[in-house]
Order: sequence, then C-alpha cells, then structure tokens
Amino acid sequence: MTELPHIDAERLIDDLADQVFDEAGEFAENYLDDVTEEQIKELEQKLNAVFAEWSSAHCLDPDFGTIVRVETVKYPEPEEA
Repeated sequence: MTELPHIDAERLIDDLADQVFDEAGEFAENYLDDVTEEQIKELEQKLNAVFAEWSSAHCLDPDFGTIVRVETVKYPEPEEA
C-alpha cells in the first residue's frame, strides 16, 4: 500500500500568506514571516495527524501501490513426453 500524501506546512504557510497578500496587498506583506522552523514542524505534525484520521474515518486511504523492484525469473522448459 502507498502511504498517505504528506502535507508540507511550509508550502501551506506560503500559500496562505500569498492569499492574504492578494486580498490586502502590501499591508499583509509580512504576514506569517516570523513563523519559526519549530512552529512549522509542529503545524505539519498536527495537520498530517488530522488528515490521517480524517482519511481513515472516511475510508479514503490509498488502495494502490507502487512496484519498486522487478525480478525476472526463468523457468525451465517442460520436457516433452
């Protein structure tokens, strides 16, 4: 099975800051600029935990996978009777 997708909190924070800038312009230019790495990691952990719980509760976990190693196996030809 494939693991759940990972929520990237830093990318999310950048997107939120862009949304606010689009609405308020230069007044929102520094919004979320002071978020620390520790805060980003905390947010990421919490968001991924909530997403995993939500996904499981609604039976939305991935039901597919990826083949990571393929090996060719040759069988001997059957002998003729």
